[in-house]
Amino acid sequence: MASQSERRLVCLQGIDVSTQVPAASATAEELRPLLHQMLGEALTLLDSMPSGEEAEDEASGWKSKGIKTFPHSISPVQLFERTMTTDGGEGGKKKRCETWAMRRSVHEDKAAAGTASWQEWERHIKREHASSEKAFTPTVESTRLRQSWDCSSVPDYEGGWSDWTLKLEESVHKLPFPLRRRVFPVLQATAGREDEGGRRDFVVVQVAAKTDQKENDGDVVDGAYTSVERVRELDVGVEWLMGTVSDAGGVVPAWVQRMAVPGQVAKDVELFLRWLEGERGRD
Repeated sequence: MASQSERRLVCLQGIDVSTQVPAASATAEELRPLLHQMLGEALTLLDSMPSGEEAEDEASGWKSKGIKTFPHSISPVQLFERTMTTDGGEGGKKKRCETWAMRRSVHEDKAAAGTASWQEWERHIKREHASSEKAFTPTVESTRLRQSWDCSSVPDYEGGWSDWTLKLEESVHKLPFPLRRRVFPVLQATAGREDEGGRRDFVVVQVAAKTDQKENDGDVVDGAYTSVERVRELDVGVEWLMGTVSDAGGVVPAWVQRMAVPGQVAKDVELFLRWLEGERGRD
């Protein structure tokens, strides 16, 4: 396996599963460098995101894209955007620019309409991320777990991060006619912790994955998707942060995709809370 220190992983270029990811039988010590790098990079990015009531943070590079409100979310959703330069190959000689969209919302810790309890956040965003996303997102046609790793003995990351998971997953999304469906393979890592005050916190990192397996039937276009997500307890409620960069591939121009993404990530808050309200009714 190639050294994880060669370049950043949490970016649109993503990770090559065949050369940068340990085998399914890997030991905890073999998994540690990859998991620690993915979480460390995700936390650096998440910590740069605007928090509180600030409209934007010029020093961090995040620019405000406004605030959205939705019928099924008591909390408004703040939107931000940032363009970053990453290593594009050739030992750092090439550079790539990628535009990240980010959202922030703060919710009451309660299993009630318009919000969610901590247990619901942890179940559906951390432990059952893919299946929950398929259930509440109309454009997700299918999801598949391609591989998982035993992370039960992976050492903690600085700050007490533990409770690791690592999975190779893919999701197929349907686009409006005449565009073909897209498949997005990701390497997903999760971790959680409690701070000294007992407040809980978890992170979900999904990195665009390059694999040797080509299983689409010609009607599916390969896409790339990388995201960082954090849910944590604050004095004011449960904060939900999410940032993403993606490329749907095919003939859709990059500028069209960039314009659409902020609105799409904001709508996920509405979709999740509306779906969750219905799930409670079934329970």
